[in-house]
Amino acid sequence: PEQWANVFWTGESKINFHGSDGIHYVWKKSSKTITSRDVIPTLKFGGGKVLFWGGFCKSGVGDLILIEGNMDANMYIDILRQGCFSSLEILGLDSSKIVLMQDNDPKHKAKKTMEYLKSQRIETLEWPPQSPDINPIENLWFVLKKRVYNYASPPKTKAELFTRCVEVWNSITKKECEDLVNSVPKRIEAVIAAKGGYTKY
Repeated sequence: PEQWANVFWTGESKINFHGSDGIHYVWKKSSKTITSRDVIPTLKFGGGKVLFWGGFCKSGVGDLILIEGNMDANMYIDILRQGCFSSLEILGLDSSKIVLMQDNDPKHKAKKTMEYLKSQRIETLEWPPQSPDINPIENLWFVLKKRVYNYASPPKTKAELFTRCVEVWNSITKKECEDLVNSVPKRIEAVIAAKGGYTKY
């Protein structure tokens, strides 16, 4: 439905050097069969991850912003200044006509954050607590991570890992974004049917 066309879906995620959030990937060439020698051992030291913020709407993805350090409300506002408005410009969206979707993280709901959004005349979407199944950006994060881990060799630095993330992010098509946004009504129906429990999304 058109009501979702003006929603700008945002969120934060992380990607690890050697696997991601319980999903274990293997760096390999696509033509090669995975063997036990391909599996990356657990590292007691080293490893690492990159954190990022991103957003998308029905017409495509916006910027992907690297998060350095522990994010508080002040840093989140800076990210909105840096990433949200440039993303809307890239996507040809009017900030006064979009609805910002952010989850219920305390940084997002902090008084100073909400005051900043109000000062910029950005409307926010009210969202039920603990309902990631409904938010299509979670699926986009999964796509991003899966494709990043499909590279033939692991990155050597965090900068290289983030560069790969940006390359993959920018390759996500308008059609993929449209399909995710169009799935929102079914997501809501599934959550209602599950009475707030888990769904296939």
